[in-house]
Amino acid sequence: MAHASVASLMRTIESLLTSNSPMQSITCDHSEDFSALHEEISSLEVVVENIEKNNVSGEMIDLEVQIKEVANIVEQTIQLRVTEVFLANDENLRVKAEERLSDSLQQVAVDIDSIWKESTNIQYKGKQVSKESLVHDFSSSTNDIFKMGFMVQHESWNLFKIAAFSNEALPYEFETIGNQIADECHGLPLTIVVVAGLLKSKREIEDWKSAAKDVRSFVTNDPDERCTRVLSEEFDEIMDG
Repeated sequence: MAHASVASLMRTIESLLTSNSPMQSITCDHSEDFSALHEEISSLEVVVENIEKNNVSGEMIDLEVQIKEVANIVEQTIQLRVTEVFLANDENLRVKAEERLSDSLQQVAVDIDSIWKESTNIQYKGKQVSKESLVHDFSSSTNDIFKMGFMVQHESWNLFKIAAFSNEALPYEFETIGNQIADECHGLPLTIVVVAGLLKSKREIEDWKSAAKDVRSFVTNDPDERCTRVLSEEFDEIMDG
C-alpha cells in the first residue's frame, strides 16, 4: 500500500538522522535539509493514512499507486546521493557529491510538498487524478536517478569492496563470504555501504562469517523495511557483538 512506502521513507529519514552507522557524519552535515524533508513527508503520511482509511474497497486507487511510486523514487534518490558522498575519494569529488545531495534533498522536499497539496485537493475536493501522472511531473533530477535502478550482483560486490576495504588489497578468503553478504543486501546501495562500513574494522574471517548470518536474518525480504532495518541501532549492536 502507499502508506507502507511513505512510512518506509519516513523511517529511512529518521534512521539517517539518528543512526550510529557510517552515514552519521554525512547526515549531520545536512541535518537541516533532512529535517525539512522529514516535515514534508510527515504531512504526506497523514493524507495517505486518511485516503487508505476512507478506501473501503481495499484496492489502491490511482492516486495511491502514484504516491507509492514517488515515495520509492525519493527513497532511492536519497540512498544513491548519500552513497555518492560516502564513496567520494578526494575533496573535490566530495564537495560536488555533497552539493548534489543537498540539491536533491531540497528538490524532493519541494516535490513532496507539491504532491501533498495535489493529494489534499483530490481527497477533500473530489478532484480526479490528472492525465499527467504525479510521477511524470516529478522533478527530472529524481527521475534520472530512478532510471539507474537497483544494483546487480557484480555492482553490489564492487561497491561492497570499496566501502569495506577502500584501497587495501582484498584477502582471497574474504571474497566468497563477502560476495554472499553483498548479495543479501538486495542491490540497495545504502544498505551495502552501511553493512560494509560496519565490517571495515573487522579483519577476522570468522567475524565475516558471523556477519553473513546476521545480515541474512536481519535484512528482510520486505522492500519497505530493508533499508531502515540496517540503519537501526539494533543492527549496529548485532554487528558489534
